[in-house]
Amino acid sequence: MNPEMMKFAMEQMQRMSPEQMQAMMSSMGNVNPGMMQQAMQQMNSLSPADMEAMKRQVGSMDPARLAGQAQEAQQMMSAREKYVLDGSNQLKAEGNKLHAAGQYAEAAEKYARAKQNTAEFAGPESLALRKACGLNLGSCYLNLGQYQQCVAECQGVLQDDPENLKALYRRGQAYAALQQHRQAEQDLEASLQLSTNDPQQQQLIREKLKSVREKVAAEQQQQPQAIQGTADGSNAAAAAAGAGAAAASKAAAAQQEEDGLIEEVTEAEQQAAAAGGSSSGSSDTRAAGSGSLADMQAQAAEMM
Repeated sequence: MNPEMMKFAMEQMQRMSPEQMQAMMSSMGNVNPGMMQQAMQQMNSLSPADMEAMKRQVGSMDPARLAGQAQEAQQMMSAREKYVLDGSNQLKAEGNKLHAAGQYAEAAEKYARAKQNTAEFAGPESLALRKACGLNLGSCYLNLGQYQQCVAECQGVLQDDPENLKALYRRGQAYAALQQHRQAEQDLEASLQLSTNDPQQQQLIREKLKSVREKVAAEQQQQPQAIQGTADGSNAAAAAAGAGAAAASKAAAAQQEEDGLIEEVTEAEQQAAAAGGSSSGSSDTRAAGSGSLADMQAQAAEMM
């Protein structure tokens, strides 16, 4: 309640006699806290003009009438909550029938509507109804394979009731289906500890827990292998990179040799072509040259 509204309320209460104050306080003691909060929010949202109009109206009332108005407001709010609760309980009952028939999607729609209808109320009956519908929604979503929604509904219940057996058990199953085995193990262990009074239920939970623990153990065994595999993969990659570098270097050297060989052949061919061009004399000249040389060789032999 804002300061202005608080001041106004105090002024009006000062006008009442002790008996009227006692009667009003007794009536207010029966007001649902959720409805009281809702009424305060509505009053705080009044515009300045509406606030002044309300002050004039209340200020003109005598104390007896003011106390009577408070009682009437409380009765109206209680009647409204009762009306909404009756309708929401009917939706819940319809959902239960659908759930029993395996019509989980249709049942979920009924439970969700019942929860939404009572969201503004904070009385014990409304809280109990929302809790029951949340648990039933968790069961519907679990059967429908909508595991994230199941987890969300169960978490909503566990926020107000951390040791709720059904919420822990259903969330544990949803975690297991989502491959979140460690979270599943924690929830199932907690639900097993809470189910001491029901041997049949304990046996069912133990079976689920055993399956989850086996998967946790398998994951733990795979972790070192995954680490070793990562290391081996890194080493293999490094070796492959080294081999690739060596191969590239060798290929570059071979290419250099090949390029050099090509250049040498090309140079030799150029020299041969040049030599062929310089000896462009007639065949008779070449023959004469060859004969003079023979004569010279013969003369040298005769001198020896």
